Amino acid sequence: MTYLSVRITPEHCKDVDFCWDFGKSNSANMGCFWDVFTSSFLDDECRYLVAHEATNKFGEPCSQHYHINIHGKISVKKETMQKWFNKYGAKGNKAYCIQICEDVEDEGRWWRYCCKESLLLHRGFSVQDLGKMVEMATSERSHQVATNVKTRDRLVNKNQFRDKLFKYLKDKHPNETNRVKLIQLIGEYYQEQGKTPPFSKLGDVCLDFLISMKHMTWQEYVGWRYAHLAASAP
Repeated sequence: MTYLSVRITPEHCKDVDFCWDFGKSNSANMGCFWDVFTSSFLDDECRYLVAHEATNKFGEPCSQHYHINIHGKISVKKETMQKWFNKYGAKGNKAYCIQICEDVEDEGRWWRYCCKESLLLHRGFSVQDLGKMVEMATSERSHQVATNVKTRDRLVNKNQFRDKLFKYLKDKHPNETNRVKLIQLIGEYYQEQGKTPPFSKLGDVCLDFLISMKHMTWQEYVGWRYAHLAASAP
């Protein structure tokens, strides 16, 4: 039994005569993606979930896409499936992604991946089981989005603080090149801003500033930092 995961982003699929949206058709001779896909690759015993998503890991709008998880007898090779996608204008990772494996570490979580936003189609699951999966997936999604946003904001704030620090040094001490003096100035600036200086990284912040001001070249930095390697080289 095989586990198959597929992600499709219709706006990056180029064949305008082939409908990548589920349950629709653009041509009398060409059914929608799901009809053609299931008739080509799946048997009647396969379980599956099909989900629609329109937000990214930060909970913000993104390109609409579909996630499909399937478990069952799938004898076709990944390369064959890729050729099928290419035939209908889906080329490259932006358009689609396929993962096939014989086992998954956490099957429950694997299925719930399709339940975190909008579940469209399903087979092989009871209404009760689907309800529980959707509830768990929605909760997990909410916590993960909050964590992702917090991590991103922390990184943005860190970068903004660096920019403010460098502006202060450029404005007040543009010609200072003494590393000991610069480290002192950097530590004092942290304290003035109500922040604990990153003691173990003050030297790196100092070097970063010196290079950004072109008071030190990368060649000089490498020669100073890695002199011991040059000395021991054969």
